[in-house]
Amino acid sequence: MDIDPLNQKTSPHSRDHVCSPILGPVDRVSFFQEQHRRRRQTWRLSALSIFAILLMGLPLAVVLTPLVYLLILVFVKMVNLLIPVPHIIYQDLKNSAYLVTSTIELLFDPATRPLIPLVSLIKFATVMLLPGIIVMTLLWLGLRSLFMHAGVGGILLTLRAREPRSNNREEHQLVNVVEEMAIAAGIPAPRVMVIDSDTPNAAAIGSSPDDAAVIVSRKILDEFNRDETQGIIAHLIGSIGNGDLKMALSIIVIFQAFGVVFTIFDAVLNFSRTAWADLTKMLKWIFAGRNDPRAADGIAAMLTHNLGETRDDGLLALLKDDQPSSSNWIKRALKRMPLLQAVLLPFMLFNVVAMMLQLEIFLIRAFLVGPLVMLLWRSRRYLADAMSVQLTRNPDGLSHSLITLVEKGAVIPGGQWAEHLFIVGSEAERTRANASIQSELANLRQKIKGSSGMKRVTNILTTITKVREGNRNNLKAAEEGTWSGEIGGISSHPPLKKRLKRLQAMGAAMAEEKPQLKVKQILQNTFAILVLSPLILFIFWLILCAIGLGFGLAAGFSVFFAGLSMRLIYALL
Repeated sequence: MDIDPLNQKTSPHSRDHVCSPILGPVDRVSFFQEQHRRRRQTWRLSALSIFAILLMGLPLAVVLTPLVYLLILVFVKMVNLLIPVPHIIYQDLKNSAYLVTSTIELLFDPATRPLIPLVSLIKFATVMLLPGIIVMTLLWLGLRSLFMHAGVGGILLTLRAREPRSNNREEHQLVNVVEEMAIAAGIPAPRVMVIDSDTPNAAAIGSSPDDAAVIVSRKILDEFNRDETQGIIAHLIGSIGNGDLKMALSIIVIFQAFGVVFTIFDAVLNFSRTAWADLTKMLKWIFAGRNDPRAADGIAAMLTHNLGETRDDGLLALLKDDQPSSSNWIKRALKRMPLLQAVLLPFMLFNVVAMMLQLEIFLIRAFLVGPLVMLLWRSRRYLADAMSVQLTRNPDGLSHSLITLVEKGAVIPGGQWAEHLFIVGSEAERTRANASIQSELANLRQKIKGSSGMKRVTNILTTITKVREGNRNNLKAAEEGTWSGEIGGISSHPPLKKRLKRLQAMGAAMAEEKPQLKVKQILQNTFAILVLSPLILFIFWLILCAIGLGFGLAAGFSVFFAGLSMRLIYALL
């Protein structure tokens, strides 16, 4: 079964099928206009994404700040043993700690909250957040440098990519096409690699145009003509020239920095064995194997995955009696000497703080940062499509290749981590699943004509449930471990229908069918909207209230913990 992406109906597939051309779209634009539009959209979404990421970092900064002050205090005390430290340093530390604790006390008091001067709030925010922001920035810069140094070899090994065979006509032509498009874009010709896979797809990977590589599956060379292959390659070359590789690396490293912090929290505060194993693996890579591209690829995937992972082998698991005690020496010691459990009670507070932080960051990431980042990346896909039209002067090549890729393409096994760098991602599987549901419903409508209203509704619901259940495993497997699955919540690629409409606006000749809605169908749709809209709005309002309540409780607890920690530091000073 093949898919017509414009109306989601089944249609006989033919590589040489001639679409009914139209005179020209009403909203006809040039590729320069489309590029200008997408670049402006990128700037707007980038500003919103940076603001959202800063919001995600604020809860972590609240907890990191007391830790930074404590380390500074220990360092000053140690230096004072060797060289007398000026008294003004102690006084500055003491004033900062007192400012934080006093302001937090005023914030928690409803009577004095409106009387806090704006200058005091600005000083409080600076003292409370700046150390944590500096730590996260340094961590981000360090990880970014490490992953840029590691290069792209890891994913090439994972995908089992190989060099093109010079004696193969199709692969030799592929190299020529890549070089032609690179010359047209004014960038160095990227390395060309081929994957012997039955899944048609292609990707541009790397950290900059200087170390970029274009990966193409052999299936594309076998089934796509030169114009279609050229459209795909031009999209990837345009993505490289636009700086998408560096942007993707910078974005993903932000989330990996959070993954490092949470791994440290789980190891030190939660006594998680898997966290210690991950830390050990990461330290070995940093100090001994930073040039190992396969290890770098594994570390990157691990850190991104750990951001949303709740470890169940930590402190709470040690205190439970439902697991065999022989599996952990700490658990055996606690079993023999129950009084030792009192030693772990202070760590329970840190464990709760870590859980609250994870809840805060999960809420911000799932409902704000993730969708914004995915929308930002979608705008870059539209920009790369417009660049493909500019480089080839042939929008039909890319549009026809996208249709075939969504019919047959998917994320290549082993490439889930780099799904966003491929020309199509997991949305291809979702498009096929939706088309399957529409096809089943169309067949069902033919079978149940003349049946009663309740029976018709029951049969439709049963069919939808059955088809969705059959596609659920495929969709889960397609999205597991992907960039959008771990970070987003929405796909990193735009829907094919929208991409084709933008290509059509730039001159792609495609058939356009406008479905004729019957009066009865219009009345049914209008009635359904009127009935369901209040219910949908009510459910949406409940979800927003639940998110706000969860975030408020977690944020309040984190601020209270920060104030308590700074009070202890003030006492030590």
